[in-house]
Amino acid sequence: MLTQLTSNQIAKHWDEIKTHLETTLVPFVKVTPTMLNNIFEAFLAGRAQVWTSWKWDGDGQVKVYAMATTYIQIEPISGTRNLLIYSLSGYSFIAEDLWREGIEVIRKFAIECKCANILAYSSVPRVLEIASMLGGKIDTSYIEWKVGD
Repeated sequence: MLTQLTSNQIAKHWDEIKTHLETTLVPFVKVTPTMLNNIFEAFLAGRAQVWTSWKWDGDGQVKVYAMATTYIQIEPISGTRNLLIYSLSGYSFIAEDLWREGIEVIRKFAIECKCANILAYSSVPRVLEIASMLGGKIDTSYIEWKVGD
């Protein structure tokens, strides 16, 4: 089940979320304490979201399979609203049914937020394979040129 965390849950689990961000953000985002604080404030204010994919295990315990963060990105020239999957990490093998359920939850959230698309960056083969299987377009490449330190 994919669930959006509340502000209280985000504050309670900030250390885990911060570790997730430090290890999953795209290469063009420089991770600093100030940047992490800005993201934390965006989560608490509702400008960005934290999601976890989980199931009850056989012992009645919650097993977390994945964590993701999102935010609504508004393209400044056209004004197009897109839901960007800002970060994504898995903690164990994620079965196809969890992926399918998760993207459906994210899709419904994107529709509620009047977004045109769901966007993500990834170079992880399994993520690309699942995205393609679930109808995602994966043929665009990310290009980057460094212009300074």
